[in-house]
Amino acid sequence: MSWRKTVLVLLVLVASPFAIPHRSAASPSYNTSLRPGDQATYQMSGSWVSPVGSPVLPLIGQFLHIASTGFLVETVSGIIVTMAQTLNYSNQTTKTVFLTGDMATGNGNLTFWTIPGGLSVGDQISSSNTSPTINVTGTQTAVGVLREFNGYQYSAYLATLGITFQQQRYFSWDKATGILIGGQINFGAYNTTGSQLIAQGYGTVQLTSTNLWSSTPDFKINASTLIQTISSGTSGTIRLSALPLQGFTGTIDLSSTSAQGLQVSQPSQTSVTIPPPPSGSTTVLANWTITAPRTLPEGTYTQRLTASSNGGPSHTLPFTIIVSGDFSLNALPYAVVSAGLGSTTIPVEIASSGLTGPVQLTATVSQSGPIAALANTAPVLSPGSTVYTNLTLSANRGTPPGNYTLTIKATKGSLTHSTNSTFRVYDAPQTTSLSSKMLGLDPIVFYAVIASGAIAAAIVIIAARLRTRRQTPQPRTGLKVLLRRSSQGQFHFVLSASLA
Repeated sequence: MSWRKTVLVLLVLVASPFAIPHRSAASPSYNTSLRPGDQATYQMSGSWVSPVGSPVLPLIGQFLHIASTGFLVETVSGIIVTMAQTLNYSNQTTKTVFLTGDMATGNGNLTFWTIPGGLSVGDQISSSNTSPTINVTGTQTAVGVLREFNGYQYSAYLATLGITFQQQRYFSWDKATGILIGGQINFGAYNTTGSQLIAQGYGTVQLTSTNLWSSTPDFKINASTLIQTISSGTSGTIRLSALPLQGFTGTIDLSSTSAQGLQVSQPSQTSVTIPPPPSGSTTVLANWTITAPRTLPEGTYTQRLTASSNGGPSHTLPFTIIVSGDFSLNALPYAVVSAGLGSTTIPVEIASSGLTGPVQLTATVSQSGPIAALANTAPVLSPGSTVYTNLTLSANRGTPPGNYTLTIKATKGSLTHSTNSTFRVYDAPQTTSLSSKMLGLDPIVFYAVIASGAIAAAIVIIAARLRTRRQTPQPRTGLKVLLRRSSQGQFHFVLSASLA
C-alpha cells in the first residue's frame, strides 16, 4: 500500500462515527418540546488544509463555504420532527434543504442540530447503540440568556506508521429544548516528528438567534403545522398558539396575507391578551381556516400570518399550503337494451376538483355479447368544471336476455375512480316486414291483383241488375274502388256505387 493510500485509510478510520465511544445506560424518555414555528439561526465557519492533497473529511466538509444557516420547524408528529434548513454560502448564494428525524432512534438527517430535551449525564442522545453519550452538563449564556446545557466532548490521539492523528469534538445542546447551542470539530495529522503537516481542519457552529427564549419581553407564535394539505373543494384548519417570553404581557393582533386563489378567513380571534405571569403560559390564540375552491388548480401555495403587539415585537410565520386535486365519476345506474333493435345511449359525467388535463376512460361489460362504446375516451378536465360524454350500449340479435353489469373506469395519474351500472337485454319482438314476398309477388302487386278481380266481379253484378229493371229511362250508374293503406301499414279496399 502506498504512503498516500495509507494516509487516506487512516483518515477515514479516525473520522468514522464508529470511533465515538459510548456506554450503556438506563433508557431515558426520548421526546421533544419543539413545535411548528420554532426556529434558530447559526453562524458557521470551517477550514481544511492538506499540503499532500488529502481529501476533506466529511465531518469538516459540512462547515466549509457556509457563512450561516438557520432552521424552521415545520411539522411535529409525535417524536418525528421536520425542519426547513436554509444554508447561506460565502458566495452569497442560498439553498434550502429539508431535514427529518426520529428523536428516539436517531434515524434521519437531523444529525446534531437537535436532540431530545430533558436528557442527563449518562444518557445516550438516541436509542441507537452507536449514538454518543451525554458526558458533560452545566450552564452557559446563549443568545443573552443563561441556559442549562447537555454536552458531549470527545478527544482522540493515535500514532501509527509514522503519523500522528489528533481529533477533538465538542457539542452542547439546550437541555430543555434540545436545540444545538454550539459545537466545534478539530482535526490534525502530522508526521511523528511534527515537522510535516499532512492535513488540518476545523469546523465551528454557534447559535446566534432563536425564538425559544429571549433576553427581553417577547413572545413566540406556534402553529399545529406549517405544512397544510387540503383536498380541492375542502377546507383545512390550523391551530395557532403563543408563548410569552421573559415576562411579556399585552395584546397580540393577528393578520394574514391573501394567497393566490385560496380563500383565507381571518383567524377566529384576531386579538388576544396575554395575561401576566405566573398565568402567562401557552395561550391558544385562534383557529385559522383556509379553503381551496374547486376552481383552484392543484399545486403548492404560500401563505403568511403575522402576530404583532402594539408598539412591541412582531413575528411572521410562513405556511405551505398543498392543494391536492381529484375528480368524480357518475353515470345512469340502469338502462334497457333490445337485442337487434338499435342502441341505448347513457350520459357519463366527470367533475373536476382542481385537476387539469385529459382523463382516460374505459368501459367493460361483465359478460360477452353486449357492446359498450364511449364517444370520447379522453375528455379534458379543467378545475371546477364538469365534462360529459356519451356511452352507447347495443346488443346483436341472439344475445342472451338478462341483466349485465357495465363498469366505467376513469384514470388520471395515480387517481382512479369507477362506477357500475346495470342494464337489461330484452329479446326483440318478431315483426313482419312490408318487403316480404306474398305468393312470390311484392305486396302492392299482390293487392292490385286482388283489387282487379273485385272490380270485375262488381261490374258483372251491376250489369245483371240493370237488365232486370223495367222502368225507362234508366239512371246512370257510377262505380268506385279505392285501395287505402292504414297508419299501421295494412291495406283496405273501399267499393262505392252511385246512380245519376
